Amino acid sequence: MKSNEELQKNVVDAINWEPLLQAAESGVMVQQGVVTLTRSVNIDAKNPKQSTQQKI
Repeated sequence: MKSNEELQKNVVDAINWEPLLQAAESGVMVQQGVVTLTRSVNIDAKNPKQSTQQKI
């Protein structure tokens, strides 16, 4: 079984490998083998629907 540190490193490496994701905006926590991901999302406060549609 992998340690929490090994799991976290593997997940961070996978995020860094994916060009569409930016690890700086992602958080990876591992506790007792459970991985929790957090992510920041920038939304245009003036028109969030338009901003989101443009990014997709």
